[in-house]
Amino acid sequence: MLGYLVGGRGGAPPDEAALDGVCDTVIEQLRPAVGSSESDDLALLAARLGSLPPDRVATWTFPAAPAMLPAIGGTVDHRLRGWGLGALAERAGRLVDRLARDAMAGEDRSVAVRMVYGASLMVEVTAPLPEPGYRDGAEQLLTAHQARRWGTRHGPIGHAVWFELPLPESWGLT
Repeated sequence: MLGYLVGGRGGAPPDEAALDGVCDTVIEQLRPAVGSSESDDLALLAARLGSLPPDRVATWTFPAAPAMLPAIGGTVDHRLRGWGLGALAERAGRLVDRLARDAMAGEDRSVAVRMVYGASLMVEVTAPLPEPGYRDGAEQLLTAHQARRWGTRHGPIGHAVWFELPLPESWGLT
């Protein structure tokens, strides 16, 4: 299997004609010679990735102290209302509170919260733990029940639990 990533680093994205040309070139280079016994079945997927405006991504870091939980909740609530997503504030706040509370299980740790407002609302709570700090799995169960999708990952600063909520427009609340 051979893969190519074509895109401009720091430059403008290629236009349709340029992307078509790249696809044609890659296919021609991969196509076996006529009369070859190799398969001539080829598939190429080319995707143009978009980006979000900077005001659609918010990231905060808080000291890992239970006394900070109201500040975390207030910050999340304020940003969601600023984005016009007040209908998500209660549910997102409840999930962030539970995940942040559990992430604070260790001493002298910080907790990062990141929210991305795109086609859905993605929220991520990260703590610099080498292993997940979850003791009984209640946070994952709550997250799985309350969110459309969720998951965990190890990032550059620690272990993250993320969840995705559908936007209110998709509920017919606009």
